[in-house]
Amino acid sequence: MHLPNYRDGSIVNLMQSILTGLDAPGAGGVHGHLADLGPEEIAEAGHVVLLVIDGLGRSQLESGATPALREASRGTMTSVFPSTTASAVTTFLTGLSPAEHAVTGWFTWLRELGMVVAPLPFTTRAGGADLASLGIAPSDVFTGPTVFERVRADCHAVQPARLAGSAYSRTHTRGAAPWGFERLDELDGVIIDVVRGARRRRTCVYAYWPMLDTLSHKHGASSRRVRRHLAEIDALFDRLRAGLAGTGALLVVTADHGFVDVRPESRLDAGTVPGLAERLAISLCGEPRAAFCYVRGAHYADFERYAGEALAGAADVVESASMIADGWFGLADPHPRLSERAGDYTLVMRDGHAIRDWIPGDKRFRQVGIHGGVSREEMDVPLVVVPPS
Repeated sequence: MHLPNYRDGSIVNLMQSILTGLDAPGAGGVHGHLADLGPEEIAEAGHVVLLVIDGLGRSQLESGATPALREASRGTMTSVFPSTTASAVTTFLTGLSPAEHAVTGWFTWLRELGMVVAPLPFTTRAGGADLASLGIAPSDVFTGPTVFERVRADCHAVQPARLAGSAYSRTHTRGAAPWGFERLDELDGVIIDVVRGARRRRTCVYAYWPMLDTLSHKHGASSRRVRRHLAEIDALFDRLRAGLAGTGALLVVTADHGFVDVRPESRLDAGTVPGLAERLAISLCGEPRAAFCYVRGAHYADFERYAGEALAGAADVVESASMIADGWFGLADPHPRLSERAGDYTLVMRDGHAIRDWIPGDKRFRQVGIHGGVSREEMDVPLVVVPPS
């Protein structure tokens, strides 16, 4: 198991360096600054641009499709646990570890609402109903300030237009001016325009690109289609680096997680694991590579033994409370609802295995590339830095 390095080598620590460098009150604390990019370097920049490429694992920089990114690489960081977009992007936008923000995966049990939800699209697990249509506000689920509300800088959030207006994005980019775009070849131009048009000496720009994640899920992280898109991202980086030259901008490129490709025979259907459904109070939550189990009381005492035998060779069965205590989710005091959202036990899937729990109404699909677990391929992300010029 390759767990997050929350001391000085994770994306949480990167955000602490950025927060401290941009004079945010209360930055640092139990999660220190990033060893490879300290707050002093952030503070010296006139502008800070953080570009997050969803799904760009460190291993993909070694594929040969990204020579410009590889040349500018400064090192490797870990993601957070679970190594997934819902948890990691929330860390980028709040500066908090999953222990503190308590967004624990694609599907999350919210006891306060009495339902399982998907936080990113802000919908119910069953039927995909929009939570806002049920009278539920994002502030009922997501708490705490954003990075943009804390730093002393003119802040901007650059995202695909279809995401920029979502309930999740509106909530987590409070304090930043929104910028939308449609295609990858537009992204560098928007960022450059924001920086060159800045009215203040100090600007903080967050930018996000999701398509590599989409393609890796569909075709696999090692597929030809993904390699072609990696080359397109590398060309974007080269244009962005050139366009920011002379602006005094520090450019940081990283990712929320990497990927593993899962073979068909290693994709488990929870409904076909004998005895599993009858032992669970609700459907599996979290991720296919890190699934949270809510165990019926009558089966709690023997669940670890049962699951260890039923999933032998495919998963480690870990008590979620011990994971929280041991710092899997972060080193800070946990959010009051973290234990509710991490279940009783977690199925930490082993080499190339994944588990999914289908419910009535689900449209079944097949994913080749999957993430959320604790392999190096999922957990390690690149730190690419272009100093100001």
